[in-house]
Amino acid sequence: MMSMRKFFLILIVLVVNSVAAADAPPGMATPEIWFFMRGYAMTAQGVDGQQGWRELFMQPDAPWPPFMDHVQVIAFAGNFKSAPDDVLVKAFAKMKQKHIAFAIESLAQSWVGFPEHCGHGVEGYTDPPGNAAIARKIKAAGGELTYVTMDGPFSSGHYYDGPNACHDPIPVVAERAAAVMREYKKVFPNVQIGDTEPFPSLVKHPTWQQDYQEWMQAFEKAYGEPIAFLNMDVNWPEDNSHWQRSMREAADFTRTNHLSMGIVYNAAIPGGAKSDQQWLESAVGNFTAVEKGLDIAPDKALFESWAYFPKRSITDTDGLGEDYLVEQYLQIHGIKIK
Repeated sequence: MMSMRKFFLILIVLVVNSVAAADAPPGMATPEIWFFMRGYAMTAQGVDGQQGWRELFMQPDAPWPPFMDHVQVIAFAGNFKSAPDDVLVKAFAKMKQKHIAFAIESLAQSWVGFPEHCGHGVEGYTDPPGNAAIARKIKAAGGELTYVTMDGPFSSGHYYDGPNACHDPIPVVAERAAAVMREYKKVFPNVQIGDTEPFPSLVKHPTWQQDYQEWMQAFEKAYGEPIAFLNMDVNWPEDNSHWQRSMREAADFTRTNHLSMGIVYNAAIPGGAKSDQQWLESAVGNFTAVEKGLDIAPDKALFESWAYFPKRSITDTDGLGEDYLVEQYLQIHGIKIK
């Protein structure tokens, strides 16, 4: 027979668990969080790319920012190549110490070995030897590349209609992308390859879903492994109905096709912001509209700015950084950073 003491202990546990469940946002698990580092440079707009690297990697005795305990992936954009080798060594050592995975964003349409009359000056085109050099640079500095996210290969290779457009058939788009991604796989055999595409522009093509399914199949055939995830790079300033509809379509598409979905959370410029504070507040409004307003729960939340706001990665005495955005995001998932 159960003792009265044991009964009350079980009752307390049940009450505590029920309160915690009531406080947690219903149906919202915290997505995998990617934090993109700024390029290692000072820009004409006053963005100090080195600031975040100093705060996170270059001060061995500095306290680890609490928000980073909730970041699963640190990512570098293509311009990280300017970082000195000794800085990269310290960055990769810190990531390993903190058990944080490493990702890069990469151009992914090869112009080598394909018709030379197209692709030059078009966003997304590159050469495999240059990417092979990036892979070797990472390996030499002690990095372990977990993810590569391709920079819009499908849209730039197949749909793009501007100067020097290739208008390639989807199998050729896949061959071009596979030629670049194989250079990373040679050095990092376990790397996972994902895709980042622009929304809502992708959804404006009536056949985008059928075309994207063909693209996934063609890439898997050319590369030997499937696309691991689809990230949505959203053009926020467009009319709300456009980007909201595109996100609903994309969310349904990824679920139907068992594809991990990520959303790049940032804000539009110049129309969407005139200062760091405005940019950050606009970005908070965007992810709140997606996850609270549209009830869309991505698998990955990516925090990246390729604009000149905010001017720093980590908050310091000069002002708020992009870490503020991550902290606000964690709050809507019931996690408060002290």
